[in-house]
Amino acid sequence: MQEDMPSWKHSRNGEYSVKSAYYYTMENLVDNTGLRVEGNWGKIWGLKIPQKMKVFLWRAARGCLPTRYRLQRKGVNCPHTCAYCQNNFENDWHVFFGCVKAQEIWEEAGLWSLIEGMFESAEGFVSLFFSLLELLSQHNIILFVAAFWCIWKRRNQKIWEDIELRPSVSLQLATDIIYQWKTTQISHQKQQTSAAILPHTVAARNVPREESSVSASASA
Repeated sequence: MQEDMPSWKHSRNGEYSVKSAYYYTMENLVDNTGLRVEGNWGKIWGLKIPQKMKVFLWRAARGCLPTRYRLQRKGVNCPHTCAYCQNNFENDWHVFFGCVKAQEIWEEAGLWSLIEGMFESAEGFVSLFFSLLELLSQHNIILFVAAFWCIWKRRNQKIWEDIELRPSVSLQLATDIIYQWKTTQISHQKQQTSAAILPHTVAARNVPREESSVSASASA
């Protein structure tokens, strides 16, 4: 008789995890209406990019990046203006789309004319963010992610190190991260395929000669 085992019904495999408990709590026990953000979140997690970039995009769309405007609202004593232009509140929209330094990166990526043309129809930062993810081709999504990543990276380098790399250099560094990751993934997949094929190859080589002859005769 099989012994009864405890099972957590709120996960697919029946095992308890903090993630599944959090999801259940947010969906069923907590009024999270004000926490929901409309958008195709599956699009982010389905992108073929490094995990750290997916998390970064998620944080940006969720409003979790520590912009100066957001920090001030949380009571942090810091300047509220953009580290580059010093003229505008440093919120998500300004950091990624409004600042001239961000626009330099979008120009370098060849996406600025498209983004600028969507300003009027966008309801805000999150709306434009998800609209671009849905609209862009696979190639341009890579450029979009790289540009998004390097805009925030440049912003941090300016604030903390007073470094300002050229747009072309910054974008190339971000793009390299993605393509190096892709190369590693392809290499890993090839190794897994080879590892799966090898045991069958070895087994075939180790079949006794007499057994092989019998098999050949039988098939004839």
